[in-house]
Amino acid sequence: MPATVLIVEDNPDNRLLIHMIFQRFMKNEVRLVDAEDGVEAVDYVSSNTPDLILMDLKMPKMDGFEAIKKIRSIPSCKDIPILVLSAQANKADLERAQQIGSNGFITKPINIQLFIKTIQEYVSSP
Repeated sequence: MPATVLIVEDNPDNRLLIHMIFQRFMKNEVRLVDAEDGVEAVDYVSSNTPDLILMDLKMPKMDGFEAIKKIRSIPSCKDIPILVLSAQANKADLERAQQIGSNGFITKPINIQLFIKTIQEYVSSP
């Protein structure tokens, strides 16, 4: 059964790129679900449990920091890996994201090989 990956990204071009990478390199390994902001992400995880969350930090309505905090407050979501996916994050942002519950960081623009390797660490069967 494919792993469910929640992509929380407000930029439709970035979502499309991520979909294309998964389609090309992990087609049968994952099922992708999109959320355009933190509000949609929190709504989704309130009734679904993805295997991995890719979280942009800078978004309208609810940014990634607030979304991570809210997701981590849901008992069934405490152990879901959350990887921050951002181009504009500085060291302080990354430290803050880690302190509130993110598990790692992927930079934009995306290095495809590193992206796939990182994702596989979280979604591949042992």
